[in-house]
Order: sequence, then C-alpha cells, then structure tokens
Amino acid sequence: MTLAYGDSDPFVTKDYLEGTVQALSNATLVAITSAGHYPMVEQTRQTVDLWENALTNEEGRQLT
Repeated sequence: MTLAYGDSDPFVTKDYLEGTVQALSNATLVAITSAGHYPMVEQTRQTVDLWENALTNEEGRQLT
C-alpha cells in the first residue's frame, strides 16, 4: 500500500501520515513534489504514474 501526499500540503503532511504508515505493515509513504493538497491537479503526471505503478505488477499487467 502506498500513501502519497503533496510535499507542500499544509494539512496532510508527512508527519501526519507517519503514524498511519507505522500502523500498516506493508505501507510506504511517497511525496509528490511541488504539490499541495490537490496533487492530482497540481502534478498530474506524477500522480498518474504513482497510481499506475500501484495498480500494476512488475510485468506491467493490471492487478485484479
């Protein structure tokens, strides 16, 4: 599981999410650079790449 946040988001910060990451054994935390609270609008390409990586396996096939 990947938790992502905009590195300039004043509300959902790295510190805020670290407790959640520690509670989930398979979680990783990823910053979307130059993004605030709406990274899917502010950094569309980075966000879509992150989603695609999360939804596909190493062979590039969609996970079911």
